[in-house]
Amino acid sequence: MEPLPRVEAKGLKGMHRLSPPSSANVPFYV
Repeated sequence: MEPLPRVEAKGLKGMHRLSPPSSANVPFYV
């Protein structure tokens, strides 16, 4: 569960809805 430097930078919202399987990482960021 290693957060990508680019994903957490501007992919927070993008990955949140674009990556359903990342739902495990979504709450981790929030």
